[in-house]
Amino acid sequence: MVKLIVNAMAFNACWFGLVLLGNTAVPFALAWVVIHIALQRESLQELRYMASVVAVGAASDSLLIASGVLTFEGAAFWLPLWMITLWFSFSTTLNHSLAILRRSRLLRTLVAFTGAPSSYLLGSQLGNVELGLGLPATFAVFAVTWFILLEIFSRIPIQNATPPELCPES
Repeated sequence: MVKLIVNAMAFNACWFGLVLLGNTAVPFALAWVVIHIALQRESLQELRYMASVVAVGAASDSLLIASGVLTFEGAAFWLPLWMITLWFSFSTTLNHSLAILRRSRLLRTLVAFTGAPSSYLLGSQLGNVELGLGLPATFAVFAVTWFILLEIFSRIPIQNATPPELCPES
């Protein structure tokens, strides 16, 4: 349980650092990612899973940029480095502090339609990201996007990376 709390706290520290400080916080967030991987029993499998999450998440945010939903200062078409690092930081949670989302579509839906959009909205208030649509439309786009993302993330195969007490094999 302590490992799960540390995992969640480390991600939140990365989130705030990256949103508030941008690229300045990248080395600290990447240090957490490296430590996280090093502590895994199956480091290579965890890294493969994380890379899949980052690729899908970064592609999704890139589509949001291309469609004008997100605008990052100094990044016309690509995600800034700090945002890609944020995806790496987020990927450390999915087999650990957020592993329960794999088992529960209801929880995935609640997170997708509340937590994820709220994270982007808070990020826009704190950091150097702007939202291109009005609040209701932006919230709806993020909710649908994250519903799809969490469904994809819950279906990416993993082996021996998920704590058995949270996500037993069916």
